[in-house]
Amino acid sequence: MDRIVSDSGPLISLSRVGQTQLLNKLFDVIEIPKAVSVEVFGEQWGRPGSELREARWLKVSPDPTASEALRHLGPGERAAIGLALSLKVRLLLDDQKAREAAERRGVLCFGTLKVLARAKKAGLISEVRPILQSLITQDFRLSRNWLTISCKTAANRRALGPGMGLFHLGNDVQGKHLGVDSCAP
Repeated sequence: MDRIVSDSGPLISLSRVGQTQLLNKLFDVIEIPKAVSVEVFGEQWGRPGSELREARWLKVSPDPTASEALRHLGPGERAAIGLALSLKVRLLLDDQKAREAAERRGVLCFGTLKVLARAKKAGLISEVRPILQSLITQDFRLSRNWLTISCKTAANRRALGPGMGLFHLGNDVQGKHLGVDSCAP
């Protein structure tokens, strides 16, 4: 059984581009702590992620006791890391500081781009590029360093689709917001 815990960021990002069904097709069980459900579902219908309130494949679990060492993170991130630790499962998480904190505690993390690459490999989507471009226009944030490293590998080039081996990125050197302007052949 492929069981994971998710933070709010990937759920909201995939919701913004209409791709949350990929999670249901790729994973048997996706658990989120109560703190993440509050961030994702909110009190308003119509905001990204609110439709997941009715997803039968998403299980809301009580928040675990948060480690004081994680107080620099948001409540959803702290709870997601704690839940992944207690269940001994992988964590779907995009925030770099939170990922580093989780990995220091032995939690295996992966992000939204890995979900897209896995969906491509499974034949659930034909290309990653249009979804990635949509994510970026929806304020999805990528680290220039991470993107450069991951896109240079042959496996990622194949998983991302034609022409996605190397990205020509926008001018934001700090990696706060990067645009996929064009791709090298």
